[in-house]
Amino acid sequence: MTINQRQHQRRDIQLQVLYKSIGSFLNDYTANISIGGCFLNTEQPFAMGEQIELVLVLPSGQNIQATAIVRWVSQGKNAQYTGVGVQFTVLSEDDQRLIEQLVAGQSEQ
Repeated sequence: MTINQRQHQRRDIQLQVLYKSIGSFLNDYTANISIGGCFLNTEQPFAMGEQIELVLVLPSGQNIQATAIVRWVSQGKNAQYTGVGVQFTVLSEDDQRLIEQLVAGQSEQ
């Protein structure tokens, strides 16, 4: 999929992301986000199709809880970015609105 094929407007933003992996809680950051998903800067070895429970911390301090599935993995010394692209599969209506506001630049506090 190329950038021009993306379905949703995307915003480059670094948000703290908390998630659980193999019994421990981890902390990474997004590179960008859209209503459809985000790119997670991480060194963790995620597999294509793996499901992840995420908590994204907004600049306002509000949390977004999402279930996501890994759709793209970028790792190795030749990768421009190291991490995974995830697609949100479960996201509440309230959290969808928060992401829409964030992408539109209306949620900076």
